[in-house]
Amino acid sequence: MAENEIEEMLDHLRRIKSGGDLDIEQIKILEMMLRVFRTFIKYHHVLLPDLLVELTKKAKSTVRMLPWVFDEIPDECKTNLNLERLETHLLEFFEGNTSSSYSYESNDVDLSKYMDCLGKNLNDVLMFLLERGSDPLEENFTIHRFIKKLKIVQKKMRFLRYLYATEIIGYVNQEKLECLETRIQFMANNVEHLCLAVADEFITYEYDNLNYKPSYLLSLIVLVELEMKKIFLSELKASKFTQSTTFKDKKLPKGFSHHLHSLLMYLRNKKLENFPNNVSAQNIDVVIEFLLGFLDPNVPNHVINGSWLNEVLVKVGDIAGDVLYVIQKLLPSSINKDDTNKISLCSIQILEKTKDLKAQVETYYRSLKFTPSQFPTSGGLSFLDSLLRKLNEMSKSKSGLDFPMKPLLGNSEKDLSSLTSILEKELSSLSSIFRDVAKVHHEHKIPKDLQRRTINLAYEAEVAIDSILAQYNVFWHIFCSLPTILKEIKQINAEVTEMWSVDVALKAHYVVAPSKHLPTRHSNPVNDEEIVGFDITTEKLIQYLTRGTSELDVIPIVGMGGQGKTTCARKLYNTDIIVSWFDVRAWCIVSQTYNRRELLQDIFSQVTGCEDKGDKDDVLADMLRKHLIGKRYLIVLDDMWDCMAWDDGRMWSKVAARRIVKVAKSNF
Repeated sequence: MAENEIEEMLDHLRRIKSGGDLDIEQIKILEMMLRVFRTFIKYHHVLLPDLLVELTKKAKSTVRMLPWVFDEIPDECKTNLNLERLETHLLEFFEGNTSSSYSYESNDVDLSKYMDCLGKNLNDVLMFLLERGSDPLEENFTIHRFIKKLKIVQKKMRFLRYLYATEIIGYVNQEKLECLETRIQFMANNVEHLCLAVADEFITYEYDNLNYKPSYLLSLIVLVELEMKKIFLSELKASKFTQSTTFKDKKLPKGFSHHLHSLLMYLRNKKLENFPNNVSAQNIDVVIEFLLGFLDPNVPNHVINGSWLNEVLVKVGDIAGDVLYVIQKLLPSSINKDDTNKISLCSIQILEKTKDLKAQVETYYRSLKFTPSQFPTSGGLSFLDSLLRKLNEMSKSKSGLDFPMKPLLGNSEKDLSSLTSILEKELSSLSSIFRDVAKVHHEHKIPKDLQRRTINLAYEAEVAIDSILAQYNVFWHIFCSLPTILKEIKQINAEVTEMWSVDVALKAHYVVAPSKHLPTRHSNPVNDEEIVGFDITTEKLIQYLTRGTSELDVIPIVGMGGQGKTTCARKLYNTDIIVSWFDVRAWCIVSQTYNRRELLQDIFSQVTGCEDKGDKDDVLADMLRKHLIGKRYLIVLDDMWDCMAWDDGRMWSKVAARRIVKVAKSNF
């Protein structure tokens, strides 16, 4: 019914234009919209399920704009134009289409015809745009760039449609075409979405997003070309098109990695919203997280070789196309038909491809050179204490180095755990020697420069570990920066150990108490900071702590990693005036693996000097509150990743004259 109404309306609009010299832009926009609707209605069964819903919503919103377009047409041209009836029938179709279940079975002939109709819709859009010559200069520039990109999309789509219809259909087993057809469907559905969007944007004169859409389409076309190339090289070797320039290695379109990232984000969200969390889905999760980590637009890639990046992005695109096939076709099919064998096999194959890609990425990153930054010295040995505690907690916690793509790392995961374990051992040894030197001889021949270098490298190591946990530039830090940092720390440790051993052997009167390599959580931090430029800030904080409000107060210390937040807090904590002013002090490390019970026990034991006897949390909190009533207390919460620890702490802190200092962990 709706299709007949569209044909009648188009015929009437053609008669209006042929009856005179009318040059009415609104008529052209209406014609363009109606032709897109005609394609949508005729081939809606070719649409992928989620895109069918999206396009239906888009079409419904566009239908509601028809009266506005219709009002711009002169009254003398509206005779016999029953827009209300057309609008009603279109909305009825779209409403029924949205509520109907998805039952499409692949039909290669329909898909070919659908691409042909979309080619005509694209041509309508181009013709309409080319006729617009009276727009302001800025808008003209935007439109001309859009036209240039859209012509490339049209040309490539026309050639791909020709290859699919004449060289592939009937010559290749249908089962081997499923992945290709899914990529074609997804590309074609997005072309239709673009045609509807163009009509909307030219009605409302909003051109901001125009140039993004063709670039995204060109990236989807690359995914189709990659799959076609595999089919020609494996199934159609005798075809003359096997040597086509379309399938030869070439430079990828600008912004390809960015558009792949957008596609994978879309697929990840779709999977999370619609599908169960079985083994196959988990494999796909791991693959998506790996690809997103590699494509992260926030990661600087100035160290990456251009030709290597192009080669790897082709492989990333191929895997992304396979993921598209699984999520758009196999997952819905497995839910409807309880057919899990195919999706299980396909997910394993995708995971194996990704492992091969990971090996290539690892080899490349290991070949790069990392030069440590020269962080300003803003902390002494107490920073090493803090980092050592953090490394110790991570080694004890099963989730200490947990992040979504971790299962894909394989041996590299063991390497990462080994790196952090060795780092803890080396830094612990160096910290012990530096403290022993300080105890017996401040003018020792071990250069201060070695201690500063160690602390600088420790800062670098913390940045690398935090970046890995936050999935920022993961490959760079796992395969390049962290191994280099550890290598330098080991060299310093060997040098310092040899110098110290020789000196102790020559001067037997040195008597040094054994040092514990890792301070316990309850030991008071030593006052060994070397702070540059913090004097004024420290003085202000001391005044605030001792002269501020008598009510509960929180003093946050925030900033980038390595700026000396913990160092500043430690200096305050150990200052004589602070020690004498507060009746009770406690220093607790919250860390990323925050545990409410452990934090409460830690504060309780430091404040009371007694160990927890297994009381419930509310009983323990009440005992702590009673112990703090009437006292001045200072509690430092170090290495905070969020506000949960503070929110939990408020339940026992309803007492007077106290301060809580929060040292935040920044993820900039």
